[in-house]
Parts: sequence; structure tokens; C-alpha cells
Amino acid sequence: MTEKKVKKNNWFKQFMIFLLVIVVAVSLGLIIFYFTQDGEKITKNQSKVQVNAKNAFSIELTQQKYKSSTTIEAEFDTSALSIPADGITTRIDGKNKITTYKFMANAEDGSYKAGDYSIVFKTTAKDKASQELSVEVVVADGVNKAFFVGDAEQLKNIGSDSLYTKDKNYELTQDIDLKTLDEGDARTSWTPLADFSGTLNGNGKKISNLYIDASEAGENVGLFAVLNSNAKVYNVKFEDAQIISTADKSVNAGIVAGQNSGTIERVELLTSNNGETKVEIGTFEAQAAVTDVEPQPQPSYGLSKTVNVGAITGVLKRSNNTLALIDRVAVDEITETFFEVY
Repeated sequence: MTEKKVKKNNWFKQFMIFLLVIVVAVSLGLIIFYFTQDGEKITKNQSKVQVNAKNAFSIELTQQKYKSSTTIEAEFDTSALSIPADGITTRIDGKNKITTYKFMANAEDGSYKAGDYSIVFKTTAKDKASQELSVEVVVADGVNKAFFVGDAEQLKNIGSDSLYTKDKNYELTQDIDLKTLDEGDARTSWTPLADFSGTLNGNGKKISNLYIDASEAGENVGLFAVLNSNAKVYNVKFEDAQIISTADKSVNAGIVAGQNSGTIERVELLTSNNGETKVEIGTFEAQAAVTDVEPQPQPSYGLSKTVNVGAITGVLKRSNNTLALIDRVAVDEITETFFEVY
């Protein structure tokens, strides 16, 4: 065999060896990738939960291309949170497995405490991003942390039981439409929240469609019937609020409160393009955003009783030598006409 042929054969053998090494390396890489990256990913439906004490909330974990061998464990502070006996449910949706965890914002013995907590879901998934998922949980107790109010029912529940008492603190987390309380086409008259001595922080949110038929309510009429000396309502907007009555009765009427001995500040009254804002008792309507500090009963035109009517509050009253306060209120230009007296 000539020297030229020997060199050619050596080159061919070296090329084949190199090609074999490449094939083996690629195959090994694919095998490793298959076993370490099997396609399963786990995601959560939310990263933060705001919840009132003794209330339930749920978190969903979705296992995409789930593996039956994957396990999930939830770690959390058991002195503040708990999972009921039937609190974990699963369902299969094609190649996905959805697990719903129902938590209670209290310990198993029913005790509760406000604070910022974390729920950490630890899994055996091979995907690193799926191995540990955290959800922040903020628990409110109305004392150390104001109760969250996010809908009409929660607003209505203020002062309704031993948890949501009249002396606790509340804050709006969403705009609230009180029309959601209506039954059918007829408006449902709001029942004023009585003798409130806590705080309501509106967080700049809006309460719309407050409707009160004062003839069906007590003497003090508004979102609140009476704000006591320790009460404070602030940073909230009202849109299309209406208080009306044709009954021959004495009444103190204002959109925020019928009678205020506390503090009302940074309140806005608004009217939408298709709505109306008014406080109308008989033929007597609100003349100003606030009444005098110590108003005298006004004759209600067409009624034999006396009324105190203001856009914000019907009566400002001293309590324990402390003057009630109304500060930084604003009235939408669209509503100017409702201050006229007819």
C-alpha cells in the first residue's frame, strides 16, 4: 500500500471517530436534558392576598404537563393561617393538574392576629423556577390593620357582628357600587350605619349610587347615621348619591352622615353624566356643602316637622367640648344646582 493511501485511510478513521464522539455527546446531552427538563412547570394564580381575619381565601397552583411523582408541600405560620380538613382539592384539565388550596385567616383554634405572612409552596419539580413559590398574605383585624372593604356587602357589614364592630378601622380597596344590593329593577334603600366611632379610609376610592329613602330610616340619615366623636371618614368620593323623603318627619340628612361629632375630611361629591346627586327632604334641598357648626332647625318647606340638611352632613355637633370637623371637601360643578332651595 502506498504512503498516500495510508494517509488517506488515517484521515478517514479520524473523521469517523470525531463524528462518533459528536453523536455520542449530543445523544448524552439529549438524555440529560430529557431527565432534567421534563416540561413540567408549576405556576400560582396570585402573588399577594389581602384578607380579613377569620375569612377564607384560595390559592391555585397549576402543574403544566404534570408528573404524578411531583409532590407539593405548603409551609406557613400556623398561628395565623390554617387549612381546613377539606381545604385541598385537585382537578385534571388535559395535561395540566390544578390544585386549589383553601386557607383560613386564623389558626386552627379560631384565634387570629393581624400581620404580613408568607405561604411557601415547595415542590419536587425539576424546573428550578417551580421548586419554590411564595405568596404574600396580609391579614387585617380592624385594630392593628384596618379591615379591607372591597364590595357593597362588606361595607354593609360594618357594625353587623362581634368581628366587624363599629369602633374598628376600615379601608376601601376597590370602588364600590351600591346598586349591586338592589333586588330587581327597584332601588334598595341603604340602611345607615349607626353610631360609628371607628375610621373609614377611602383610599381615594369611590362609593357610587348611594340611595336612601329617608322616610324608611331613622332620624339621622346618610351613609352613616351618626359619627361619634372618635370617628373619622376621609379620602373618599361619592358619586350619584341620593337621599330623598316625602314623609312628614324630623330628619338630619347628609350624604356622609346625618349627624357628625367626629371628623370628615378630603371628601368629594361627584355626579356622572347620566346620574344625579341630591339631598332632598320634601321640598327642602341641601344649600351648602356643610351646615353651620351649631345649626338651628330649619323649617322644611311643605312639611310640619324640622329638618337639618347638608350635602356632607345634616348636623355638626360638639361632643365633650370637642368641635366636630369637616375639612377639605369638594363638590363637582355638575352638582351645583342641587344646592338651590325651591
